[in-house]
Amino acid sequence: TDCKSIATVDGDSGSLKISNFSTTLIPNTICLWRINGTGKKDLKFHVDIEELVLGVNDTLEILDEKTQNKTIWKGTGSQWPGVILLGGSKYSSVLVKLSTSDEKISREWHVGYATTSPSVQLANIESTGRFALYYDPDADLVQIDLTVTLKTKYDSKMLLANVETFDMNGGTVTFDKVVKYSNTTFKTGTKPDFLLSTDQQINAKITFSKVSKDKPKGFQLHYELVDALCSVYTQLTDVDTTSMVNVLLPNTTQWLQSLSSYRCLNVFEHKTQEVKLSLNLEKFSFINSADMITVLDGISYDSRTLAVIEPQFVDFWKRVNLVSSANKLWVLYNSPQVVNTTIEVTNQLGIKAQSQGGDYIFQPNQNYTSLKLDDKLKTILPVIFTFETDSQNQLVIDFDEQNPLPGNHNESVIKIYESSGLASVFEPIIELKGGSFPPDFVPSNTNQMKVEFHDIIFKLDKPDNIMNVKKTCHSTAKGVPSSYSPSGCEKMCLWLIPARINSNGTYVLKFSHMTLPAKDDTIKITQFGADKPKDILNLIGPIVDTNTFPDVILDANASYILYTKREKCDAKSVDSSQLFAVSVVYMDSDLITNSWVLKKDANKTIESLNYPNYYSIGNNQIWNVSSADNKTTIAFITFNDLSLNTGHYLEFASSISKIHLKDTDVLSQTADSLLSFPFLGRFNVTDHSKAPYTGRGFNAALWPLSCGEYVKLDPKKGGSLKTPEKLDGILQCVWIVTAAKSDKLNVIQFTKNVTKDIDEKQLQIYDSNTIRDGKVVNMTLFTNTTPSSSTDTLVIVYNVDPNKKANLSMSFTQTECVNLCDNKKRCLLHEFYCNNKNDCGDWSDELGCNGTQPSPPPPTPEKIFVHSGVNGWVVTLVICPLFAGLGVLGTLYGPRLLGRFGRGRYREFQDFSEVS
Repeated sequence: TDCKSIATVDGDSGSLKISNFSTTLIPNTICLWRINGTGKKDLKFHVDIEELVLGVNDTLEILDEKTQNKTIWKGTGSQWPGVILLGGSKYSSVLVKLSTSDEKISREWHVGYATTSPSVQLANIESTGRFALYYDPDADLVQIDLTVTLKTKYDSKMLLANVETFDMNGGTVTFDKVVKYSNTTFKTGTKPDFLLSTDQQINAKITFSKVSKDKPKGFQLHYELVDALCSVYTQLTDVDTTSMVNVLLPNTTQWLQSLSSYRCLNVFEHKTQEVKLSLNLEKFSFINSADMITVLDGISYDSRTLAVIEPQFVDFWKRVNLVSSANKLWVLYNSPQVVNTTIEVTNQLGIKAQSQGGDYIFQPNQNYTSLKLDDKLKTILPVIFTFETDSQNQLVIDFDEQNPLPGNHNESVIKIYESSGLASVFEPIIELKGGSFPPDFVPSNTNQMKVEFHDIIFKLDKPDNIMNVKKTCHSTAKGVPSSYSPSGCEKMCLWLIPARINSNGTYVLKFSHMTLPAKDDTIKITQFGADKPKDILNLIGPIVDTNTFPDVILDANASYILYTKREKCDAKSVDSSQLFAVSVVYMDSDLITNSWVLKKDANKTIESLNYPNYYSIGNNQIWNVSSADNKTTIAFITFNDLSLNTGHYLEFASSISKIHLKDTDVLSQTADSLLSFPFLGRFNVTDHSKAPYTGRGFNAALWPLSCGEYVKLDPKKGGSLKTPEKLDGILQCVWIVTAAKSDKLNVIQFTKNVTKDIDEKQLQIYDSNTIRDGKVVNMTLFTNTTPSSSTDTLVIVYNVDPNKKANLSMSFTQTECVNLCDNKKRCLLHEFYCNNKNDCGDWSDELGCNGTQPSPPPPTPEKIFVHSGVNGWVVTLVICPLFAGLGVLGTLYGPRLLGRFGRGRYREFQDFSEVS
């Protein structure tokens, strides 16, 4: 037509078709066609667009001829195929109006119409497109039965379709010649997951009655073409088998040579809804460089995309856990250009079905989900669960920390990652061994978490054990050094320090500052691992700001959680970041458990960590001490310093003696001892007071010996000692002689016998329970009497001259003290009176001599130690500027963590009083 007059089309049906009229059509032209349906009683008027290629600014309208200004339908630019329902006798004839722009484009126009029950066939589909059904809400429509046939013109193709819109006031649609959903009827608002034709076409029968004036969206279907020989829907029945179901692809050279391109759709669905499907890429490689695989978590177009796999990234995707969240998986293989046609026989792309594991996506405002494991299912290991939430949140797994995990003590039972990648690429943030007690919470630092179960399947049925939380103040130390500071104003924050499996090293925690302003503000560190959870540190406010908090030493073979609890946190409270900042470093040496092998006469110092500054707290400091040979049988121990904080104690245990020093013990009351090899030492520092500081700790000397012993006197028979007959290789002997206890002080009288002369330096007899005070027996006082102690203990040190090798023997008897010195600590021997020496220690032995009272010399100044709080034994600590870049780390919703914090694993401490 030249658009000079209105063309009228009469009859029950017909079509208007114009193509390639861009050269004859004058720009900005309006063309009108009249479709006349006059004379029909039950008019079922429709216009179907089979092909319409227009300029972007061209407009196509359908108008009511009676008014010519009532637009029934209007479209701009090119339109995909569709049907426009116009309705009964109200529209006896309509005008089709085309308004063109000045664009130079080859326009095509193929529009049909009918006035009887509509039936539309689109039989020349050759590419991706859409079909749409519209109707005029003002039309006088009654019962409508519309049959639409979509058909491709290629014998080697199949149609793949997706219902995008179905909103037709109570209508239904039934599909035919499709897999899975043939002869299945769907109501308005519902739709099939996908539509895959069984041959070249899809039939859709749409039925509805227009009963309202609402403006519905109608019906819209997207379609595309896939290759018939490699597109299939497969329903799976097997589960937990080692074999896999292959993805159908061109698998012979001859097949590939017949193709210039191909698209293969494989849709998998397991008959059991709880089963999960995974894509196995282990033995797969791409054939052509432009190939691509799209994997969806489901079998509909709007399913979540699991992966888009391209050749350059296939190695990465081989290490990613591609598993569905339910029992459905979509695999679309697209090869736009076939160049290489060589296929390796071993090239496989397959699907496995597993009864446990899977992928889970949190929905908005969803706080929890449950990770469940069933020990009755014969699942193939490992079982893998992946979880993901939005980028503003993080995930936390909640364990039952009071019960040990089953499984082999030497094997990792659970591995937890903060991404969905496989272990060969991403390191786990924590590994949990069989038999160990897990941390009660494990936070991921990201919005993802993967949980792998290895070695054994066990029952796990704790509800809501995966928590979706806001990123505020929860964190897991990822690698060392690492640092942490709580943030915001949360009532509960936690920091997990994971164990280093099979490690012999030590974690060192360094606090740069600390303040707990409120009386119930709490910092607690709890240990999880081979034993039941136990508190290592428990501080309760108020604590005034300090920067001298002692280091916390922890066994790196266990996991720890640092909890921060705030009794009250509001707009007036200080930000949690001001409470403390802490860093952790790993030292590849055991600072906690010391295993010593001592050689004879090689004296060794034993002391608390960081002595003489504040000693470190955390795990107990242990010494396992043995001798290098069977002749070295004992060790003499003498203490040089002792200062313990409230609740701490020091103990040594051997077969012949035990030492137990409490926080109330002071150095002046601490005796020397003999310990038989092997012996154990333990410095217990896991009980803490409110005070954020400790003490100097202790310092002692160990003398490994092959000569010496305890001599405990019989009240009637006394006792004796003697050196071995042969003194070859013996340089030193130490004996500790003690009188029997009674209501009064017993002193010790002794005689000695030596085979050769020895001087005072060789034989030192201490009138004390320790050599520390230097109180030796003054032999010159006993020229006419039997030498005697003034206490109930003698420490005898014999340094053997290797040239003389003089043998020594001594005999002892005990006798009751007649007069005590005024200090009640020593016996006032007759030899002590008026010799101008302070033998008693309080000058009471010199009172009244020559009618005078002596003035004692000034006391020896006490040794003063500077408590700097700075470690002298570690130089690799991360200093507090690390905390300047700390971001928001996380908080949990609700009171759940607060409740867990108060499970009775902490108690308030006694008031602290420093022991001098």
